Amino acid sequence: FIAELDGTRAGCALMWTLEDYFSQQWHAHLSVIAVSKAAEGQGVGRALMAHAERWARARGHDSITLSVFEGNERARALYERAGYVTEMRRMIKR
Repeated sequence: FIAELDGTRAGCALMWTLEDYFSQQWHAHLSVIAVSKAAEGQGVGRALMAHAERWARARGHDSITLSVFEGNERARALYERAGYVTEMRRMIKR
C-alpha cells in the first residue's frame, strides 16, 4: 500500500497472509511499514496501520503480526497505541 500527502508519496506498507508454524492458524502479517522523513508526525503511520487492519479483517483474519527492532521506540509506541502487544522476542548472537 502507498500513502500519499498532497499527491506525494509519504509512506508504504506491505502485508502478507501467513500460517503460524505452531498453531497452523492463518493470520495477516505487516512485513514493512515506512513513512518518509517529510511526512513524519502527520498521521501517515496511523493511516497505514488502520488500512492494514481493514485489509486483514476483509480477508477474515483475526490477528495481525509484525516485527519491530527493540531500539525503535517511535515505531513501538505507534504499535502499542494501535493495540499491539509483545508476544515473542527474537534474540540474536553474533
